[in-house]
Amino acid sequence: MKWLFYMISKKKQNGGSLKRGSFKKIHQSVIQKLGIMDVSFKVNITSIQSRVYRNSLTVNKSQNQYIPTQDIEKVLLQVSTWKQEAGQPISVSEGLDLANSLIDGKSMQDDLKKFQESKKKKASGLLSRRYWKQFMKRHAKLLEAAKGHLVATNRTEWVTYDNIDRMYDLVYEQMVAAGVARCLPPDEHYWVNGNGEKTNCESDACGLKVTIDITHPEWIIFGDEVGTDISQKDDGHVGGQKFVTAKGTRANIKSSHADGRFTAIGLTAASGDPVMAIVIFATKELSFIQRMGHDIMVDYDNTVSVTENSGVGKSFPGGPTCLFRGKEIPALITCSPKGSISSSILRTAFERLDDLGVYERTPTLRPFALFDAHDSRLQVPFLRYINDPLHPWTFCIGLPNGTHKWQVGDSKEQNGSVIQSRVEQFICSSHSK
Repeated sequence: MKWLFYMISKKKQNGGSLKRGSFKKIHQSVIQKLGIMDVSFKVNITSIQSRVYRNSLTVNKSQNQYIPTQDIEKVLLQVSTWKQEAGQPISVSEGLDLANSLIDGKSMQDDLKKFQESKKKKASGLLSRRYWKQFMKRHAKLLEAAKGHLVATNRTEWVTYDNIDRMYDLVYEQMVAAGVARCLPPDEHYWVNGNGEKTNCESDACGLKVTIDITHPEWIIFGDEVGTDISQKDDGHVGGQKFVTAKGTRANIKSSHADGRFTAIGLTAASGDPVMAIVIFATKELSFIQRMGHDIMVDYDNTVSVTENSGVGKSFPGGPTCLFRGKEIPALITCSPKGSISSSILRTAFERLDDLGVYERTPTLRPFALFDAHDSRLQVPFLRYINDPLHPWTFCIGLPNGTHKWQVGDSKEQNGSVIQSRVEQFICSSHSK
């Protein structure tokens, strides 16, 4: 009752604000009306304000109407808090994408259309920036808009034994749930040595006992991106190599200073097989040469078309193709303004695997992927795709630091591999002109 008196008084006076001393007067009047005789009985003003705040979350105070999308605001609030704590605060566009994905195809979206029609607006069923502004206002005590501020990551806070131990427990739990692994009974636990071979002697063992058996290694995918530039301008000495020069002169070596930023990602299965190569150029639009590459060691046949000059072993060889689970998987050659991975590109990669029928879904088995922490893994386009009931994926991300210690298929491990060498050849041929 008291909070109602406070809210009504606040609406009526001073355009929504209380005069100095008003709360004390309201407090005394309510005490008298309730017949409370204890003079020591008091209620703190912050308690009243919190009641008003909670009541205002579900009511549009200006129109006194319920908000059709009120049920998703707890999720939006929680995700916003989680991402901020993870050092990846959500932006307005990401927040709206998430909000619209939560109501897409739901009865709540129909209610929103009716609400929009009642306001004589276009019944799009989509939430706008105005909604987000109102959402921020309703949760002003918990959220606020702020400019981005870059801070150095403290690796020691992440790379601890407890964090890594917990990460592995959670990852193995999801592997078992996806059907790609099984928990071994205690009597089947075993030790392995540094070469991964079973051993019965703990003194020869490396690490803890193995408690999980990977039953479908080809259903587990690892991926790691490595970004670089083909410009040799800032390249240093190669292994300390020295050259013979005339005394008093420098060993000048011809090199290319043309910028050519790109990101290369090799998707690898737990079985050790290459799955797919992803190459992302730093550009707004791909040229034909970037898409297909140009092998300068192969002569172009002027008597036939460009199409007939394209393909493996020809002037325009195309990106590397992987043969995996009986499917030929062509490389994903794409671009972004800065040559970095995005949520949409990651979605396209997984979508290609599904379009080619690499993994059939069963009630007890679904493909599993483990990547390192990056904002692209937490954005709506990718999350919406992997959670689609038509092609579900079990996807895990690990700690943001120390990936060279825990990540299988780390970029360093890719060096020298078949898929990595093919990617490097393709990159060089794409920038040959």
